[in-house]
Amino acid sequence: MYLVKRGRMFHKTTLRLTTLYLVIIMVISLFFSAIVYTLTSRELDRGFRRQNMSLVDPIDDSPMADFRRQLASGRADLLDDAESRVLGNLILINLLVLVVGGGLSYLFAKQSLEPIEKAHKSLEQFTADASHELRTPIAAMKSEIEVALLQKKLSASEAKKVLESNLEELNTLTDLTDGLLQLARLEDDSITLTPVKIEPVISQAIKRVSGIAQKREISFEQDARSEIVRGHRSSLIEVFTIVLDNAVKYADEKSVVQIASQKQGNTIHISVTSTGPTIGKDDLDNIFNRFYRADTSRSKRNTKGCGLGLAIAKNLIERQGGTIQISSKAGKTTVTVSLLK
Repeated sequence: MYLVKRGRMFHKTTLRLTTLYLVIIMVISLFFSAIVYTLTSRELDRGFRRQNMSLVDPIDDSPMADFRRQLASGRADLLDDAESRVLGNLILINLLVLVVGGGLSYLFAKQSLEPIEKAHKSLEQFTADASHELRTPIAAMKSEIEVALLQKKLSASEAKKVLESNLEELNTLTDLTDGLLQLARLEDDSITLTPVKIEPVISQAIKRVSGIAQKREISFEQDARSEIVRGHRSSLIEVFTIVLDNAVKYADEKSVVQIASQKQGNTIHISVTSTGPTIGKDDLDNIFNRFYRADTSRSKRNTKGCGLGLAIAKNLIERQGGTIQISSKAGKTTVTVSLLK
């Protein structure tokens, strides 16, 4: 029902904007038509008077003078007919302007409102997803606390388990709110691009994820050349931290995450490859969407996350004129970040 109301609202707004455009077009068209008609009539009338003055002599009573008077009278009828035709043509032109202008106005109005409608839909989807993600840990905490309070005798170990579970949910909420705040800041913050060496950026990102990598006995094989790209250093560290964190979480234990770079024209491609469950095509199409988490064997590992990391990484890379893509086949998943030199 709400979607229908929203569609009607944008349709009415489109019609109102179309009417405004059309009124402006018709005012301009009628204004110039009035000027054209006035100038044309004035020039026709001036030419008619000059020719009549040469044809008609008031004191001439000869038969030739009568012929000239009849000729002048006929020319007056031609003048009236010419003015009528000019007026008729201007009316037809304005009707044509009305029809064509109406169609073009509707197209322009629809095109003008399309980005606003998309932004409105995106905001609604974002709000709905954020509400759902916030509600889930809160509901879990509430349920656990209510169950604990119903117990007449709650042991210290049971209370500790409840508190530990609640702390875990609070950490999830903290990660979620941090991600939402970061996404909000990305809409306003400006990025200044400078020459950045890739190798130190990768090394810094590896240090950030080394803790979880050690727990899962995952090592890194870095073959990223000392390439220089145009980018924002801290943002690139954030991007590769997100990419490597995902690779470590979903890779097979005791495996190797490979990092390599390749130069192609003015573009540097940095790839991060890990072995693990293959990502399905449907998941690949949506994996950069906010809050999206694949409902496959990859997510059955009970890895923590709120589905904002890759959305943040994509936003950061695109703001630096680059692209980020994911491919997954035969147990290997590769994330490729492409940046300009």
